[in-house]
Amino acid sequence: MGTAATTLSQLLNRRVTITTPRVKVLGARELLAQFTVPYLSLLVNFTAGLSGFNLLVMRTSDAAVIADLMLGGTGHVESQELDEIKVSAVAEAMNQMIGTAATSLHSLFSRRVNISPPEVVMFDVPPKESVIAHLEGESLTVVAFNLIVGDLIDSELLQVVPVTAAKQMAEYLLSGLGSGQAASNSPAPSSPAVTAPEVTVHRAQFSQLQSPSQAGPGPNIDLILDVPLQVSVVLGKSRKAVKDVLAMGAGSLVELDRMVEDHVDVLVNGTLIARGEIVVVNENFGVRITSILSPADRLRELNR
Repeated sequence: MGTAATTLSQLLNRRVTITTPRVKVLGARELLAQFTVPYLSLLVNFTAGLSGFNLLVMRTSDAAVIADLMLGGTGHVESQELDEIKVSAVAEAMNQMIGTAATSLHSLFSRRVNISPPEVVMFDVPPKESVIAHLEGESLTVVAFNLIVGDLIDSELLQVVPVTAAKQMAEYLLSGLGSGQAASNSPAPSSPAVTAPEVTVHRAQFSQLQSPSQAGPGPNIDLILDVPLQVSVVLGKSRKAVKDVLAMGAGSLVELDRMVEDHVDVLVNGTLIARGEIVVVNENFGVRITSILSPADRLRELNR
């Protein structure tokens, strides 16, 4: 959830803190009995590495603030109602959070953890029977986190996974067995003591570093002359809110940050190296280089 907080912070351009996990094991009815206000959740199924599902749950009041920020607003909302566009916006934010968390599990367990496409689930008051049916039959591990988004949200975020999945996570983390099986309720057999072999440690010895005999790239530069590079020409850029992008259609105009007479950027493998002007060559567009950026200019562009 630490990496998920970083992802949400980047999406909202706000400081986000997700801390203080508190873990409980509940049944479906016990969990739903705690929902005294409407909640919005995102449900994904584990398709590789773990079994079961992962449910990320937040209050609709918090979801409304996140949706407003995703759509370019200030986060100060008058209504907690979520229309289709707002649900899509907050679902995308939660999907990014779960995806980041799955990637972190991959690094933590040294095994691939894949998830299915997300499904939005509304926990209404009272809860829908279809929601109860999905959760029933499973003992649930419920992890509650403190969720703080700037000065806009100070609330609670819930992560719900089946106990079987939680046991797998604990097994991978504590033992590193990688067996893919859930941890057993029975105690593990004791292992015989192993005596570690004696290891000799000594200081590494290095030869004296000699100055190179010649300056420049040297003859070995020929070895990489045929390596392909991606050259891109950027006409201009424009920053849009999600709501403006969703409103785009055939015939929509996107105004760029360049004038018609301004030079275009020439990038090699994503790095700005030159500027030029657009020309037409045999009915094809081309670019005539007018200036090559110096190393100092390239450094200033990287720091912008």
